[in-house]
Amino acid sequence: MSIRRLHQWAALLVAIPAVWIITSGIALHFRGQIEWLQPSVRAGSRPGAMPTVTMDRVVLSVRSLPLAQIGSWSDVASMDIVPRAGVMRLRSKSGYEVHVDSSTGEILNHGPRRVAQIFSFHEGNFFGAWAPLWLFVPSGILLLVAWFTGVVMGLRILSAKARNRRKHEV
Repeated sequence: MSIRRLHQWAALLVAIPAVWIITSGIALHFRGQIEWLQPSVRAGSRPGAMPTVTMDRVVLSVRSLPLAQIGSWSDVASMDIVPRAGVMRLRSKSGYEVHVDSSTGEILNHGPRRVAQIFSFHEGNFFGAWAPLWLFVPSGILLLVAWFTGVVMGLRILSAKARNRRKHEV
């Protein structure tokens, strides 16, 4: 098999997974700026200050949002504290995210968190547990082969052009 034919087949086989990974990667890169992917962090009343709100107050505030589906701590999947912004981010098991002021307990922002699904697409888990290892790794290897063969073909062309130029100069 010629290097050109290897390059063509590798590029063809890797095209769909590569576009999938690139597109989801671009979306993930902008997750902080695109409200549809995850709620943006808005500064609390005392950015940089030590959180003073009680956990009971946090749950009480979040309970007022029916969309969050949080009635108690058992409904919370995870919680982050963002000290520089003075915010606590709670994620419900239903995939909803609520940002609470870490000093007052006031709700600052909320919305569905779709980043987990985009990560799942990006890593291949969306297709099943088998996909990252049996689809995405081989695609990555084929992408590397396509890149390498493309570089080799490009260097061959540049070398041939340089040889032709030298021939015609003499």
